[in-house]
Amino acid sequence: MRFLKYSWTTHVLIFSLIIAQTSGWTEISLDEDTEQFETSYLDFTANQRIEFRLIQYLEAIDMDFDLVFKFFESDSRSTYLGELMFNWNTKTERQSIISLYESTGLSFCYASDTALLDIPQEGLIELGTEYLYTMNDMRQGDYKNGCDRTTGWGNWRSLEARIQKVVVKLEDLRNSDSGYELSEHFTIEYRLVQPCEGGKYYSDGSCVPCSAGFYSPGGYTETCTLCPDGKSVPRGEGTSAADCYLESCEAGQVRDASLGCVDCVGGTYSAGGAQATCMPCAGGTFSASKSAECTACPPGTSSPANAAQCAPCAAGSYSTGGAAECDLCAKLHFSAAGAEECCHCPEGQTSTEGSATCEQCSSDKILADGSCSGVLQTVGNIHLLIAALVLLFYIP
Repeated sequence: MRFLKYSWTTHVLIFSLIIAQTSGWTEISLDEDTEQFETSYLDFTANQRIEFRLIQYLEAIDMDFDLVFKFFESDSRSTYLGELMFNWNTKTERQSIISLYESTGLSFCYASDTALLDIPQEGLIELGTEYLYTMNDMRQGDYKNGCDRTTGWGNWRSLEARIQKVVVKLEDLRNSDSGYELSEHFTIEYRLVQPCEGGKYYSDGSCVPCSAGFYSPGGYTETCTLCPDGKSVPRGEGTSAADCYLESCEAGQVRDASLGCVDCVGGTYSAGGAQATCMPCAGGTFSASKSAECTACPPGTSSPANAAQCAPCAAGSYSTGGAAECDLCAKLHFSAAGAEECCHCPEGQTSTEGSATCEQCSSDKILADGSCSGVLQTVGNIHLLIAALVLLFYIP
């Protein structure tokens, strides 16, 4: 709960005690004849809180009024267990009193911190705690040593578990004939608030689910806690750090300790789950961003490792698919860019390894072993002629 600092320039005074789950306020209006207001029996248990507020219009001079919280076990006066009473008295030479009364030992306990006796700006009553209430710049009440009987505080703590009902009472103790009206100084409202379930936090009388990746034990916790180590939990489902888990990332994603699930970039891949690193694509394969696997390069293309796309083979080379590098065309073959295979040079033409085109041989030469070599062909013919003459010479 936030505590406001009072200023006479704003004339606003808020006092808060917490009790049932609703964000709406109910205004307290005094009966004109009795100068009192008392609620019916309101459902209430010790794990709840009570909130009420006083909006002040005029300076509290020469005032005397009580705000009382009476606790019961059921809808019957006979089940009365005790009460917490705030008596604010601003008359000259008078002092305010904050008292706790427990019915078992008929004991009164009084606040030991006199700074708590001023009309509060804000306050918080919370049963089941050692301090019971908090007011005036986070000052906490303490009744342990302020009881008129040594068993007073212990008796009260044993009674708290039996509380099932509360009655809120406001009484103006001044004589109305004096012209004094409490309503001229304050508008007084109250509301009852249930503790929040786990996975929610308390905010202005309401329970709000924690965002995804945050958790809360519930109760009256006013903030949610971030899950540790990059873990997460669905919205409103985390009650402790033990509920946080490593969220299963989608295929094509990996887990980052601070960012959660992030997409793999092109040229890498991931099967998802709890994987923390994107794996590189091997040569001859590629991938776009957020890929679960790499794809083989199609024929006529190639790629190195970590490639986001495949590149067409250069002229004079080829690929049948899935290649890290394109192969060069052999001699007497050629290819254009992006070829799946190399073509044989036409008759009368030749090429070297890795050629994009074939060259035409001279008209006086013919192809021999892939090159224009008419000399080698002519020498061969002379050898045949000599062999024929030798044969003719030895024939009888």
